[in-house]
Amino acid sequence: MLILQKKGGCNPDPHQGLGFILGGTDKKIILFHSKYELSKFIPKNILGSLPSVKALWSKKLKIEPYIEKARTILLNAEIPEKNISIKVIEGTDKPDKDILKEAAASSCGTIIVGHQGFSSDQTFVMGGNTRKILEGASDMAVWIV
Repeated sequence: MLILQKKGGCNPDPHQGLGFILGGTDKKIILFHSKYELSKFIPKNILGSLPSVKALWSKKLKIEPYIEKARTILLNAEIPEKNISIKVIEGTDKPDKDILKEAAASSCGTIIVGHQGFSSDQTFVMGGNTRKILEGASDMAVWIV
């Protein structure tokens, strides 16, 4: 089972349901995060002259507290520590492909991913990466939370 990690702040926070949904499972769980390369947002020729921005990007967007929160929730739900692993990839430009590749390599039967998108009137809209994961996943379930 592969769980895509995103930073918190969603309402409702998807981490809160992890223990309830997965409590007591004996399946292996990978808490996975794929972090965009800053050059996705700032052209490389400009980025090269702004090393302080690159340092701030690395410092500011730390995923570890969110992964630890999810790990703690899973442990409290009586999922054995040996069944929980963590994988973080930094500097990607295709997180959906990273997720699908990891799921296939790890023989995951399920991917759990956030919907990650709202329109201007706050109605549910599936984010681009979530849509690509849903379209690209074969022979596995995708839970969108």
